[in-house]
Amino acid sequence: MNFTKEFTRGIHILFGASILLAVFSFLLMTHDMHGLSIDNPNSTLRVILNEILYGLTSVAFWVVVGYMTKEKTGSMVAILIQLLYHIIVLTLSLSLVQYTKETFTLMSLLDRIINVTAYVAFGLIHFKKLKGILIGLVYFAVIGIVMGMRGDTYYELMERILRLINIRDPFIYKRHFGTTTSSFNYLQLILYQMTSITQLCVFWFMYHLIKFPKHFNFKLTTTPIINKISPFTFSIIYWVVRLVLFISAVGFIESLQNSIRYGMGPSAIYKSTCFCFGIFVTASMYRNFLSAYMVTKGRFPAVTYWLLNVPILHFIVWIYTLFLRSKPIQITMEETEMNEANEFQSLQVKEDFIANSKNSGLKILMMIILLIILFVPSKLSTPNSTQFGAAESIWSGIVILALSIWYMYDKRLLLPLFIFQTCSLLLMVMFVEPSKFQPVVVFGLVNLLVFYSLFHFDDLKFVDMTSLAIARPNEDKPGNIEVQEEE
Repeated sequence: MNFTKEFTRGIHILFGASILLAVFSFLLMTHDMHGLSIDNPNSTLRVILNEILYGLTSVAFWVVVGYMTKEKTGSMVAILIQLLYHIIVLTLSLSLVQYTKETFTLMSLLDRIINVTAYVAFGLIHFKKLKGILIGLVYFAVIGIVMGMRGDTYYELMERILRLINIRDPFIYKRHFGTTTSSFNYLQLILYQMTSITQLCVFWFMYHLIKFPKHFNFKLTTTPIINKISPFTFSIIYWVVRLVLFISAVGFIESLQNSIRYGMGPSAIYKSTCFCFGIFVTASMYRNFLSAYMVTKGRFPAVTYWLLNVPILHFIVWIYTLFLRSKPIQITMEETEMNEANEFQSLQVKEDFIANSKNSGLKILMMIILLIILFVPSKLSTPNSTQFGAAESIWSGIVILALSIWYMYDKRLLLPLFIFQTCSLLLMVMFVEPSKFQPVVVFGLVNLLVFYSLFHFDDLKFVDMTSLAIARPNEDKPGNIEVQEEE
């Protein structure tokens, strides 16, 4: 992500808008307005307010995009296209007596077509070239993440952990309407509204890959240099993107199993494709952001970076990171005059990474933890705990361990291992009972991408995107400013 002044302000604006819309949604869920029960799906008031809420979320996103890219026309067209969708949905919702399976399928298809059209229209208007169509890929990346946010698995897992310290149902809000009592998870409601921030980050990440194609590679290791970032901005991006990533990774399993359970085979294939693409793009973007932030502190990703992605411990480490002082980097006057101070800092940090044997000590520690994760559950479980036997579980653990160690020392294995782990995950979802499925396997898919910086930080390509934009403000082709790493 290129941290321009417009992007930083855009994050703040969308964060504020998300908070206000979350409050509006909370009020919608907790109040019986004018005697009309909002728990009734046929309530006209509820239908209208829901569509207003979703419409305002879309408007807020595209207004911020227009501000960041200075593309008012494209953003207005995208807003009009998406408002057209909400008008159609509202009309159908008020006219239909009840929803059928065919109605849901039709509205889902309409949602995909109109959303993709909005992105593509913006891209074509902004770039004025056919490559603007590629902006439509942002929708498929985002929808893959959003599908998992609707699941309850992650929140149930959190509640189980909190019950160990005698905290019960901390995120449940109970509603009383007359003699009826119902409840909902308000944390889930807030975080779902915050997905628009992740959507904005993914958009900005892919927008620059399309705008400057010279710096594109399939591992998505091009990392824009962060010149300056406040603790507040860092905290928003870190917490929102991280939570969305891991909640989606676990919740997706529930979404996919529901599709398979109800015989929606094509839908399951579509969801799987979007999810894998979304996880790959979003986790890569998050990894690059966190790595660039560590560079601003004069450090390479190491123990602090690792613990920022370890559940429970990450909260304490996040506070420590906010007060982490930058290591001094010696920069000569000549390098400063050449406007290469930021590039020099990233090169210096890479040299420190190589001098420290590329986190060899941390690699050994992570191998030990992986051994415990893979083999301790296998010994404690019985052959009936899964549909795979104990021997097969042990052999699969050995294969995963061997590939993981290979991955730690060979940067070429990132894409093959991601594909292998994705296929293994989908096979387990199809053949293992949902109640017996281990969420840790799903977290591994995200960690594979996020922890790449711990092992191959020297493979990241640090680029000053701001300099490229200034050097060629009216062109899509990138300049020649790029940090060349030493072999």
